[in-house]
Amino acid sequence: MDINEVLKQIITALNQVFPNWNVHLYLTHEWKIDHDLSIKPLVYGMDNHNRLAEHAYLKGELQIERNENQLNVFAPLRGKQAVYGVIELEADTDIVLHTHDLEFINVLADTGGNALENAELYQQSRNL
Repeated sequence: MDINEVLKQIITALNQVFPNWNVHLYLTHEWKIDHDLSIKPLVYGMDNHNRLAEHAYLKGELQIERNENQLNVFAPLRGKQAVYGVIELEADTDIVLHTHDLEFINVLADTGGNALENAELYQQSRNL
């Protein structure tokens, strides 16, 4: 499976289930990604402007932030060997977030992380 295809499927699934949300992916690897995907590099450390994405990545746990203007959910893309990035979902604060929504986001993020890991391992094995 192609890494671009995995990322497209993650974004498509989230857009179908949460049509009123904006979806972004933060990635740690420098894969060759289509420019039409909403991908941002995951930067962490002192210059990081997005601490919750960093926490989701480093802790491997879902992070939620709600302020007066917007709701943000950060879900780590976990594989068996590593965390490969973070999904960011953002919506207006009037959106109601249910437990089953968070469970779906977590399952999709884990499935996506495993698929990214498998695609990466497959590409590495082809390069041997």
